[in-house]
Amino acid sequence: MNEHDLQMPDAVALASANRFERIYLSTYFRLEKFVQYFLKNSEAAKDILQDTYLQLWENLDKITDDEKTLSLLRTYATHRMINVLRKTASDRKHAELFYAHRDLVTTADHPLHLKETLAEYKQALDELPDQQRVIFRLRTEEGLSYQEIAHQLKSTPRTIKYHLSEARRRLRLQFPVDKLALAVLLAEIQRFT
Repeated sequence: MNEHDLQMPDAVALASANRFERIYLSTYFRLEKFVQYFLKNSEAAKDILQDTYLQLWENLDKITDDEKTLSLLRTYATHRMINVLRKTASDRKHAELFYAHRDLVTTADHPLHLKETLAEYKQALDELPDQQRVIFRLRTEEGLSYQEIAHQLKSTPRTIKYHLSEARRRLRLQFPVDKLALAVLLAEIQRFT
């Protein structure tokens, strides 16, 4: 190996870094405005921008037309924003459910009823097949998406959706929908206390 061979990777890396910097400088301001317009949350926007440019860096060698990079970056950012908005909506839904049942949960008149509901819920969960129980808990208690569960369990989102649907169907046979929601909420509260 000669000295020229040792310098080639450095030259390629330097060229890639210079190219990335040019793209970054020419697109950052517009992309930041694009993300801020939709999110209205500067911390989340910074995270999305950082992840977006990291994805650009990882795929830089596959990009052939630097003039069209802004639209590609907007696509990367849009996918990330959708995920953030979904998580925010899910968190908001859980909070609304909590506040809707807060009085029921904290009322001293119902402690026995709540304990019975929680015990019934835990028993119903234990009666689910293992795969369904694990998937149901990952989705409802940890808030993971179908894709995240599929990745974690080395399965497909479609399989996860099927097992989750079956778990819910089985649980609804034992619980009305509002009682099931209350049981999940109680289990969540107990987990954090």
